[in-house]
Amino acid sequence: MRKIEIAEGCIHIGARAFSSCPKLEVVFVPSSVGYIGDDAFEGSEQAVIVCSKDSYAQKYARVHGLYDARKIPATIVAEEELRRLKRKLSHR
Repeated sequence: MRKIEIAEGCIHIGARAFSSCPKLEVVFVPSSVGYIGDDAFEGSEQAVIVCSKDSYAQKYARVHGLYDARKIPATIVAEEELRRLKRKLSHR
């Protein structure tokens, strides 16, 4: 898997949900997510979380090193920009 899009309305990402996914590059996390479990992305060193500004996912991404503006220039984006970025990356 290279990309994962968490469905809008999802509120919880469990512990180790995407651990050991070395090819994972991008995870789109909606603002509805209010909890991401311990080590949810352990072993997925290339992964970057793409999420809304000021969301729980943004805080989690920064604390866990899953935010890298060099990989995706606008990793923390507004909801409408998030939709545009999803469409763009789906054509890779």
